[in-house]
Amino acid sequence: MAQKDDLAMIRAISPEHAHAILIYLCDNSRILKKARAYVPRLAIQAPGAVDARKRKAALPLAICVQCGDCFVEEEDRILLDCCYHSGELEMDWDGDFWADHDENCHGPIDTEENREDYPEGFFWTCCDKPGDTLGCREGKHQADRTKSKKGSFLDDFSYAEKDSSDEEADECHKVVPAAVSRHLAPTKKTSDASSSGKQIFGGASTSVENSPPVHGSTTDAPTKLRVGSSLQKPVILE
Repeated sequence: MAQKDDLAMIRAISPEHAHAILIYLCDNSRILKKARAYVPRLAIQAPGAVDARKRKAALPLAICVQCGDCFVEEEDRILLDCCYHSGELEMDWDGDFWADHDENCHGPIDTEENREDYPEGFFWTCCDKPGDTLGCREGKHQADRTKSKKGSFLDDFSYAEKDSSDEEADECHKVVPAAVSRHLAPTKKTSDASSSGKQIFGGASTSVENSPPVHGSTTDAPTKLRVGSSLQKPVILE
């Protein structure tokens, strides 16, 4: 909110005050370099304009805070003529650009000044392209820095969060392989089946039943086994 209020105050100052402030700030060589670069770019002259001074005074010119281009702020802009990056500039440690740079002698590499002077030594986090490449996103020009989408990187963060949640879901739904489950302790259901008269034959469940008395016999027939799959030595679960 503080930045928004500060920008509103700057917008409200008179052209004379803005000119005086700019002259004072140009004592900084970097600000002077930027100001000199924009002077010819802001000198926009419309086709058929008789007096360039009147034309420049009538045009509400602005500089896009996303791509740095000059544009007419109050025009009804339909075309997406702003190309910008939604990420940040990060050091390119894998490249050879800084191979001969000794930070003990030449100073630190990861600075805002180097980002402006040597963008090719950095890369954009939104597209992994070198820092001097054209913007990877398209949109409308924006003069209000509080509404700028440059450096927002919103879509990329949402994709990263989605991928992370998917990985967590996969961890929770992993299926134990059959080869491993054979060595696990028997479940309660298996134990109950054993206690109710069922036996395990090589992994197949069998049930024990008493056959009806044989005709002409005074004793019951011996107990018979009904095997589900194969006749193997039974293993009694205790």
